[in-house]
Amino acid sequence: MTTQRRATNGTFSGTGQSDPVFGKNLHVRMTFAGTATVTIEQLDPSSGSWITVESYTATPDPNPVIAEDILEFSWRLNCTAYTNDVTYTMIATP
Repeated sequence: MTTQRRATNGTFSGTGQSDPVFGKNLHVRMTFAGTATVTIEQLDPSSGSWITVESYTATPDPNPVIAEDILEFSWRLNCTAYTNDVTYTMIATP
């Protein structure tokens, strides 16, 4: 049985993706040092493709970003445009 990750954190120092987390509810905190675009993506199990749920180009409210679904999914962040570091924390809950 494969264990699914429930939390991850890191820094985007360029474009790229975070490690995925697995759960129904996703809590994300991001801090933008400059200009960047980061999307929250959900894995579509039927197609195997990542689907954009939200997109951010500046620091969200101080409260964490929350995405919810009725089923557990894999979620990730995707930094698609970048000029300065973006630090993040993602926690998925069952």
